[in-house]
Amino acid sequence: MVAAVVVAAVVSLAVCLVAVRTGPALGMVDEPDDPALKRHRRPAVPLGGVAVLAGLVAGWLVAEGIDWKLIALATVVVLVGLADDRIGLAPGVRLVLEVMIGVAVVAMGLVPLEMTRPLEAIVAVVLVVLVINAVNLFDGLDGLAGTSGAVAFSGVAALAWMRGLDPTLGAVMAAALAGFLLLNYHLARVFLGDNGSYLVGFMLAVGVMRTSPGGLGATFWVSGLIFGVFALDLSVTVLRRRLAGRPMFAGDRSHLYDRLHDRGWSIPVLAVAAGAAQVGFVAVTLLADASGPNPVVVAMLAGVGLLTVVALATVGGRSSPQASG
Repeated sequence: MVAAVVVAAVVSLAVCLVAVRTGPALGMVDEPDDPALKRHRRPAVPLGGVAVLAGLVAGWLVAEGIDWKLIALATVVVLVGLADDRIGLAPGVRLVLEVMIGVAVVAMGLVPLEMTRPLEAIVAVVLVVLVINAVNLFDGLDGLAGTSGAVAFSGVAALAWMRGLDPTLGAVMAAALAGFLLLNYHLARVFLGDNGSYLVGFMLAVGVMRTSPGGLGATFWVSGLIFGVFALDLSVTVLRRRLAGRPMFAGDRSHLYDRLHDRGWSIPVLAVAAGAAQVGFVAVTLLADASGPNPVVVAMLAGVGLLTVVALATVGGRSSPQASG
């Protein structure tokens, strides 16, 4: 496993270095040309998803037992993201494609058998769509989504190991993101791009479902705590936009990280803080699992989460309708 982790990180970093040189020739450069919408200070290449996918494949090959069906669908996810990066897909088109990806996850048997029953299958599809969008929305500052994603996948690996399951997917994804992060921290030279955020969200949704072979029981909902900062930011942002009467897909500065940045938090500090918060979510997940998941614990955690979302969404004043999506 150590060799697989090292290979995943090295290959991801190597592809990032190549992307920095080839991205401009491919027309794949994100310019800091709109201060109201973009917070980066120099051009960056949005090809992080390609690098992370390469690292994932390389690391998994070293670990052996690679799931080629999952890799094939992950490649489709990256291609959809690249199309979105290059030409900009309409929200409706994106949603349809994301639903199709979720259906493919179930139809191809990429999740435990229990998740292919009618109700569970619907939950699986919705989960894939939600997590893809949650990560995409959270990817707004240098190092932010990558750091939180690396921690989340480390949690997936740890949870799988604790439950006697294969931790490879989580471990190599965390390593591939770590390699990518070496060029993604402020001032970033490579971004995840839509291709990367879609991949991270897709693999995170699949990874969490794979750690829960019992279907929609307490174990599954405890696993879902690993979504952590991604789920929290998505919930708060959607509720704020709803309360303000703004369209769900309209860009604004209602994200948690936007509001903290407006209050003077630097981008590097925000990336580290998000990672630390994600460590907390992973720790709670592992502790809840170790103590024996049960409906009472799940209900208590859900209640705390709901109160937190409502508090964050309703306290702190209005947000400017000008910036990140």
